[in-house]
Amino acid sequence: MNLYVNNLRKKGWLLLVVMLLFVQCKMKDISVQVTYPPSVILPENVTRIAVVNASVIDSVERALNSVEGVLSGESLKGDRLGSEDCIRAFSDKLNAEKIQTVIPSKHIQTRKITQGVPFLDRDFINKTCRENKAEALAVLEFFDTDGNTVGSTVATVSNILNTGNLNPAPINYQINYQWRLYDTLSNSVIDDFKHEYRATFQPTLPFEPLPTRLIRENGKEIGKLYAQHFLPMIFWQNRQYYKKGNKDFEIASRKAIANDWEGAVELWKKYVNDKDETIAARACYNMAVGSEVLGHVKTATEWAQKAYVNYGLKKARDYMHILDGLPQ
Repeated sequence: MNLYVNNLRKKGWLLLVVMLLFVQCKMKDISVQVTYPPSVILPENVTRIAVVNASVIDSVERALNSVEGVLSGESLKGDRLGSEDCIRAFSDKLNAEKIQTVIPSKHIQTRKITQGVPFLDRDFINKTCRENKAEALAVLEFFDTDGNTVGSTVATVSNILNTGNLNPAPINYQINYQWRLYDTLSNSVIDDFKHEYRATFQPTLPFEPLPTRLIRENGKEIGKLYAQHFLPMIFWQNRQYYKKGNKDFEIASRKAIANDWEGAVELWKKYVNDKDETIAARACYNMAVGSEVLGHVKTATEWAQKAYVNYGLKKARDYMHILDGLPQ
């Protein structure tokens, strides 16, 4: 009896392996470079963006904030210079990607210390854009370094007292920042992005403050990161498509391998309503893959949905879940 059961098990595993190999033979694995749309899509009327810095604290409140800066590890000088480096890096990144920007000569708008970040005056926005022949205004509204210098100092003193070791404790800090993009045509805010940049600084000397140089470097990185919101995102993805079905499927597969995805899509599209539902399902699935590769994620989702809903292709259901998590 045991021998009979073991033989059944072996045959079952063998059948499963054969089925998997059969499925793999029908499909082609490929690593493709996929372009996804930007996180923020500029309106068609925006051809030029003016960039200003409204994060600088005015001179009166700067003096009042100096004590807080010493206690918290903030560098007021570093914040001012870092914010300037931030808007320049933002502008340079977009200009390099053919999105035209301009930083006006009078681009600094000082702010007061408040709980929230108020919106800029609409008259100022329109005037700045008009003078610089821009349709939108990108504003660094907030840029503030918060470093746990007190905690680092306590840890360093405790280390010296307990071990005699003079090695200073690291400083964990963050730069809180906020960008807004104003559209003059619609009088609306296209984007309002608030985030924090976290990092750690290892002092070489006990009680060493957070270097201004470091904040400036971080400011440049923050500017580049925000600029990326307006640029297409490119990733390498592992995908599969059906290479078997008929002669055209084989030709389309070779076109895809040769990076002629438009040619492959043209062939697959001929069979999306084929009388043979197996062929139609595979064609719809392949159309989804081709659409994603060509940067049309929403269209890809629609094709994957058709492959699953109309033809019951379970693989398309799994692919739909992947596509739903991507930028549309």
